Amino acid sequence: MAFGFPASHETEIEVTASRHMIRDAIGGSLELLGWSFSVDEASNVFTAQVPMSLNSWGEKFVISLAEEPTVRIQSNCRL
Repeated sequence: MAFGFPASHETEIEVTASRHMIRDAIGGSLELLGWSFSVDEASNVFTAQVPMSLNSWGEKFVISLAEEPTVRIQSNCRL
């Protein structure tokens, strides 16, 4: 594991649902979490802002539908 500043993490997840179902699941999950987010419809990229709390300085999440069947998730500390 590498340590850097600001802290960040990136991962890819293979999924087995349709693109439409994946988009709905990502948007629904972000809404349930109460995070403000925007969607770039053309590139299928969700950008979420995680508020500062006792557990976090706040983060920026970028969730993109990469080549099927992959979802790429990036998290960066907003310091």
